[in-house]
Amino acid sequence: MVSSGEVDATVGSLPLATYHSAERSLSNISTVGETEYGSENAIGVRKDLPLLASAMQKALSSITTEQKGIISRNWVGLQAEPQIDYDLLWQVIIFASVIIIFFAIWNTKLKEAQARAEAANEAKSAFLANMSHEIRTPLNAIMGFSDAMLNGLGGEIKSPQHKEYLRDIKNSGDHLATVINDILDLSKIESGKWQLREDYFRLNDCLSEALKMIQSKADDKNITIGYNTDREYEVYGDLHSIKRIFINLISNAVKYTPEGGTVICTITLAPGEGVKVEITDNGIGIPEERIEEVLKPFEQTNDSHELDEEGTGLGLAIVDHLIKAHNGTFTLTSEYGIGTTATVILPEKRLMKL
Repeated sequence: MVSSGEVDATVGSLPLATYHSAERSLSNISTVGETEYGSENAIGVRKDLPLLASAMQKALSSITTEQKGIISRNWVGLQAEPQIDYDLLWQVIIFASVIIIFFAIWNTKLKEAQARAEAANEAKSAFLANMSHEIRTPLNAIMGFSDAMLNGLGGEIKSPQHKEYLRDIKNSGDHLATVINDILDLSKIESGKWQLREDYFRLNDCLSEALKMIQSKADDKNITIGYNTDREYEVYGDLHSIKRIFINLISNAVKYTPEGGTVICTITLAPGEGVKVEITDNGIGIPEERIEEVLKPFEQTNDSHELDEEGTGLGLAIVDHLIKAHNGTFTLTSEYGIGTTATVILPEKRLMKL
């Protein structure tokens, strides 16, 4: 439009205006102004041709300013410096900061939850300890006086009905004491406060003592208890804990075996495993789908009340925890309506070599 006379002048890019004027041979237009770009003429020559490079340098030196202008108008080269994309950098920084803050908050929440859980566990332990003291004190008096009255201390009770009442009171007291002991023991075990006092002892004698403690319950149901072993075994462990394991398993076997049944206890050596104790009964058994469940706290072997037996459902859970504390194993195999076998294995390292 400027070259045709339609307008007097135009404002635009100096390099582009110069380039297009030269390209179209517009000699009637003058391009004026300043630009931030500087231009120099240069010719590229191979490094292995130094004589040619010297000749070219002399040729460039001989070019006049007008000639340089013509060359610049025909060959325009622009050079731009690389710049960092700060927008992308800031996006990366912000994204990384968000991730760090998220994990920091999550870690803080996790620590707070852990602290609350530990505080709740401490409160539970304190509550159970206080409850134990508050209940056991009057409970011991009830059990003691009922037992004394049954034995005729202070005068014989002649009424059979009154004697039956006293037996019910004593049995209920014994059951409540067992419940309290089970709850407290499981609480200590789960909180890691159950301390093993380990020493060498005769495993056979430990099982015999446990059998004696359950014998009266077996006699009440006319249940025969058998005991088989191939030799004497001396093991290293906590005598109180191992005896507790045997008492829980034998009492369970007696509890869920009907009148006239049989309970067999066996101690043998399991090569490559350790010393194995099996307690087998011909009781009501456990359905296969419930075997894993009965190892959990407050789960009972049978929930149909076929034998009208009371229990806390803590006995097997305590056995499982105590045997694991000795690095041993505890397994249950059962067939519903046929019977159950409880197997406890103490590892070889706890067996004294003869």
